[in-house]
Amino acid sequence: MLKRNQIFRAVFILLGLLYFNASWSQQSKVKNLLTFDDKPYHFGYLLGVNQMLFTIKTDQNTIGAKPALGFTIGVISDLRLGNYFNLRFIPNLQFGERVLTSWNSSTNADDEYRYSSVLLNLPLNLKIKGKRLQNMRPYILVGSSLSVDVGGNAKKDASTNTADFLLYRNDVYVDTGVGMDFYFNWFKMSTELKMSYGLSNMFLSPGTNNPRANDITGLNSKVFQFNITIE
Repeated sequence: MLKRNQIFRAVFILLGLLYFNASWSQQSKVKNLLTFDDKPYHFGYLLGVNQMLFTIKTDQNTIGAKPALGFTIGVISDLRLGNYFNLRFIPNLQFGERVLTSWNSSTNADDEYRYSSVLLNLPLNLKIKGKRLQNMRPYILVGSSLSVDVGGNAKKDASTNTADFLLYRNDVYVDTGVGMDFYFNWFKMSTELKMSYGLSNMFLSPGTNNPRANDITGLNSKVFQFNITIE
């Protein structure tokens, strides 16, 4: 499995290549896909790297959280609302895990509790675009999404689960992000950084194996993403 620094290095190299290509296109003064943004709707797909973690509310300083890397795949449905606005529905699957830590005084180290998750996300985002500059166009994203953990160990019935921490499956996120469109000869590629902040308290109840879970009063999800879209 790729380490975090290897993934970040690959992302920076990719961004460098895209900006080099865009800079060359700027110098060439050739505009690609001149009518692409005039289409009433179009489709595409999304590939991304995500980082899942928790914001913890606790009465004691014994529980913590660590970020963990995963990946995202999705499909894009884009509706044109005007010259500078698009409505985007991008159902996607996020594969990853959330990691909670608990201080163990006997080992003088943190015990880790890893929760593999497959999040089905249904985001509805407004894409607000800036002015096109040759073959580049910046944008920001705002919106919200519904999320269901379809592959994790969250349970609604605590009596049937002996996990260390029990989590709800469903969540609601507020989404925000920034990105850049790159226009090539035959397609448009976009790179974006997106942040999603969960509004729901995901903490269901403590399990049977970790009494320190009683210190938790709230868990809120956060997901950071670097996405590449092809449209």
